[in-house]
Amino acid sequence: MSFFQEMASTVAFTHFKPQEIYSDLDAVIFKGYFSGNSIATKKPFESDWVMIWKVRDNKIYSYQAWVDTVRMAKAIAP
Repeated sequence: MSFFQEMASTVAFTHFKPQEIYSDLDAVIFKGYFSGNSIATKKPFESDWVMIWKVRDNKIYSYQAWVDTVRMAKAIAP
């Protein structure tokens, strides 16, 4: 939860678009695209992304995400 709270205080998303969804046993895999701006610097960013959510007993027990961290860092850095 703290990850999402920190993201919300750091960047403002203008687009967040899941494009593909896959499911296998306890995993749900999402592939998509997002764009937005750094709240502090106002610099734009964009990236494709992949997220893997794992669920057990109706609760999320694992979350992994891959994004273009270089583009995000360039937007966030002063």
